[in-house]
Amino acid sequence: MHLWKPGEPVPADLAEHIAAGRPVIAHNLPFEFNVHEFVLCSGRYGDWPRLTLEQCDDTMARARAMSLPGGLDDCASALRLAHSKDKEGHRIMMKLARPRTRNPLTFYTPETAPDDFARMYEYCKTDVIVERELHKVLPPLIPEEREVWLLDQVINLRGVRLDMPNVMRALELLASEKAELSARVYKLTGGASTATQRDALLAWLQSAGVNLQSLTKDQVAKALADPALNDTVAKVVLEVRREAAKGSTAKLTAMLNSVCPDDRARGLLQYHGASTARWAGRRIQTQNMPRPAKAFKPADAEHTIELLKYRGAGRAIRSEYGSVMDALSWSLRSFITARPGCRLVSADFANIEGRVLAWLAGEEWKLDAFRRFDAKEGHDLYKLAYGKSFGVAPEDVNDDQRQIGKVQELALGYQGGIGSIISMGANYGVVPDQIAEAVKAATPYDVWESTAKRLPALGTRFRAGLEPDVWTGLRIVVDGWRAAHPGVVAFWAEAQKAAIAAVEYPGQVFTVGKLRYRKEGDFLKCKLPSGRCIHYPFAHLKKYPSMQWEARRDELKHMLGEAAERDVSGDPTGAADVARINAELIEHENRVEWQTNLVYMGVSSRAGAAKKWMLQRAYGGLLVENATQAVARDCLATALLTLERAGYPVVMHVHDEVVCEVPHGHGSLTDLTHKICVQNNWANHLPIVAEGWEGARYRK
Repeated sequence: MHLWKPGEPVPADLAEHIAAGRPVIAHNLPFEFNVHEFVLCSGRYGDWPRLTLEQCDDTMARARAMSLPGGLDDCASALRLAHSKDKEGHRIMMKLARPRTRNPLTFYTPETAPDDFARMYEYCKTDVIVERELHKVLPPLIPEEREVWLLDQVINLRGVRLDMPNVMRALELLASEKAELSARVYKLTGGASTATQRDALLAWLQSAGVNLQSLTKDQVAKALADPALNDTVAKVVLEVRREAAKGSTAKLTAMLNSVCPDDRARGLLQYHGASTARWAGRRIQTQNMPRPAKAFKPADAEHTIELLKYRGAGRAIRSEYGSVMDALSWSLRSFITARPGCRLVSADFANIEGRVLAWLAGEEWKLDAFRRFDAKEGHDLYKLAYGKSFGVAPEDVNDDQRQIGKVQELALGYQGGIGSIISMGANYGVVPDQIAEAVKAATPYDVWESTAKRLPALGTRFRAGLEPDVWTGLRIVVDGWRAAHPGVVAFWAEAQKAAIAAVEYPGQVFTVGKLRYRKEGDFLKCKLPSGRCIHYPFAHLKKYPSMQWEARRDELKHMLGEAAERDVSGDPTGAADVARINAELIEHENRVEWQTNLVYMGVSSRAGAAKKWMLQRAYGGLLVENATQAVARDCLATALLTLERAGYPVVMHVHDEVVCEVPHGHGSLTDLTHKICVQNNWANHLPIVAEGWEGARYRK
């Protein structure tokens, strides 16, 4: 192993190796590649040869493709390698990377911190040892996937152009707006707090009778919905706080921090950001830009940005759109622009996950419905979904019912239940009470009553805290969708059965539709139609109590609590019921009903445990969701390669949307939209359509 330091000659053997195009392996290659190309090859450190992407390989990409953690230390730990990252060395490296003083700007040097630099050099050597171990144990990307990875490097190096003059103007305007809002809160609270002083504001609110534990978006919205706050100063303070807390500043600051001297932001996409191989956003996070209000069109975003050039922009924007914060938040996408002489051309797959799910599950009626709709001969799929669930002709489905159909489609395809309906409904402004009311009006009396009778047998946690009528209405929505999709429901069970069998009998292949499950070593693999695999690391079987057993246990505990309350209040039946239910609960605990579950190690996305490498429990709906999203991703990857070969330079992609920066006079929206729908043979009979737009600025 050789350690090179600035000021030393370029290592001859390394220079010859690179110049000959021999392989160069790194962990998190984009960082190493950029350091080599833009620092070492700058001329300040000798005559270093240029790297080519084709000769490079990335152990982080290979780890992510195996559904392992991306970080070097986390990946080494997950694989139980002999060596691990030097945490103390990392701390020292970060110290040396930061300025020693800010004014004037100075950094540590080998002369001012010799011991720290010596420790950092050892840290560097340890990293190389760990990376070598990873290189030995991680399989290479399959050829088709390496081609996707290489294109990903090109797209990230290409980047997107930002309208930096207007980004700066927007940041100045937002700072002014926040200062005004803070001053208003300061005045309303009698000097106790500003809009941004969290602890002081919480203390003032509690003194005003508003018992909030935090100022999160959800908590503030819940407090504002309380009628008791009407016509109070506290309500005005909370409204101002909500306005001041809107997230435009964070995105614009991210743009400022990400931009290069040529006004382009690079490295915005993380290859294999999820176990399904979907990309994740980085830096600006284009994957989670705020959704504009329905009435706020792309032309409004362009107009808002144009107004930033003028004095009094805040007043002008406020007069037209009501809120400066909202207008700028809804305009964030449009700060991404095409370079002079070019335009952005974009196309987005239409309902790709719904189509892939029906294709994988063999839900032929739905595939036919998609094809008829695409040919402009069939009904809107959300109306069709509602009609199929409730026996209503699609042409008779009204707007409220269509919205329920939309929530059904988006929430229930992966074995989701009432909780999924509630969560998805919140995204589209459909509250549980509204759904239940509409469903009750459309449901025969006998169906409603038979569904309602199932409620007492359920444990309290399966009721989601809902009133009986609301639970019944939502349960009917779930049951209706499942009854209309027998192929999908069967697919959940078959996928789970095949995956469990593959773990139980390593080396054997178990087929379910277009998917193939096989256990190889510590990894369960799901082979997709494209030939790529989803990996489930360290998959094994584990027994858990059945859901039915848990439901009855929860119900008994709930009944015990009610009986105990009666006992305390002096009700003579309370004590007897406590004794009886306690005895039944003990008997129930002794008769546990076990079910076999598939478990594996993975990076958690659960609230409170996000990004932790921990044991995950798989079930049919999750396996189907993974496969569906993975196939949709492979369709996107095929489109990226097709467009790049056809002379449409891809600058970014967001979920199922591709954005290209195309010279004026070259190509067309019609051609681009057609090209992304042309898939490989493995996707035969998968109905795919796309919709697009073109213009100077990015938009939704």
